[in-house]
Amino acid sequence: MEGNRHFSAVRTPQDYRPGQPAPILVLNHGGWDGIEGEWAFELVDDCLADFFVVVPSFRGEELRIFDDTYASTGEQSLINRDVIDVMALISGVVDNYPGAQDDDVSAWGYSRGGGVSLMLGIRDPRVDRVVNVFGPTDVLTYPDMINGVIGHLRGEEVDNKQMRDDLITLLIAGHETTAAVLTWMTYALSQHPEALKTVQKEIDEVVGDRYAT
Repeated sequence: MEGNRHFSAVRTPQDYRPGQPAPILVLNHGGWDGIEGEWAFELVDDCLADFFVVVPSFRGEELRIFDDTYASTGEQSLINRDVIDVMALISGVVDNYPGAQDDDVSAWGYSRGGGVSLMLGIRDPRVDRVVNVFGPTDVLTYPDMINGVIGHLRGEEVDNKQMRDDLITLLIAGHETTAAVLTWMTYALSQHPEALKTVQKEIDEVVGDRYAT
C-alpha cells in the first residue's frame, strides 16, 4: 500500500480445502514493537478453528513468526494508515484463499489494535463485527487518531481549528447540557412531591435491587 510492503500471518481454517467457505477474523495488536505471528497458530484447536485468522504487522514494524522475521516498510502511523493496510490485507486474503468470505469479517483488537478494529468497523463495510478489548489511551493526543475519527464522521478533512471547535462542542453541548438538565430536573422534582413519587415508583419497578447505570 502506498509503495510500502506489508506482512501478515494468515492461518487457514482447520482441515481447510480450497473453496471451502470460512469467515475471516483479524487480530489487531497493540504497542509499537511489532507482533509475534505464532499468535495465529496457537488458536487452531479452539472455537476459532473454522476461521481464517489474520495477524497483521503495521507499517514500520516486524512480524516475527517462528525463526523468521519480516519487516513491513513505511513510516509508523497511529490508526489511520494501519486501517488502510488492514483493509488491503483483507482483500488479499479474499483474492488468494478461495472460500474466504468477504461478507463475514470480524475484527478484534486491544490498545492501538482496538482503535484499528473500531475504525475498520466504520470504514470497511465488509467488517460486520468488532471486539475492542480496550482502545488507545492517547486517543485525544494523537492528531492522526482524532482527525481520522472526525474526518470520517464528517466526510471531509479536518484541520486543527475544526478539531478544537468539535471538541469544545462535545464538552459544552454533550457534557454541560446534560449536567444542567439533571440539576434542574432534581430541583423541579423537589418542588413537586407527587411527581417525585411517580418517578421513584418507576425507578423501583424498572431498576429494582440493581445498581442504576
